[in-house]
Amino acid sequence: MKTMNVTEKLLWSTSVSFFSDSLLDHIVHQTVLYSVQQRPAKPLQLTRNELENFIGVKMYMSLLKMSNSRSYWSPEFRIHKIADTMTVNKFKEIKKYLHFCDNSIKSDDKLQKVRPVNDSVLENCKYV
Repeated sequence: MKTMNVTEKLLWSTSVSFFSDSLLDHIVHQTVLYSVQQRPAKPLQLTRNELENFIGVKMYMSLLKMSNSRSYWSPEFRIHKIADTMTVNKFKEIKKYLHFCDNSIKSDDKLQKVRPVNDSVLENCKYV
């Protein structure tokens, strides 16, 4: 395992507290389902570990802003903690298909698209 500085440890421990295994599994399932709906011939292959890496990469990007996401992988600006975690193509593919609920289920709930994440994070906040 790579060593983490204090800020990275704080980000990781915080994200682990809010994102339960069941929530991560739900997001993986919904993301793959959406990719199948959009591109049945070549759906996204995604594991919970890859999703966790994606979340970690997004959190790290929030600490180190660049003009566009491809810059983190570019030879000129390469950020090893990001570029060594996943390829730019995998990052873009996950970002493109990331989903939290099934679009085929209609609802009047204004938070329908993020309801599973919202409910899970609120529940997990009780234990932090």
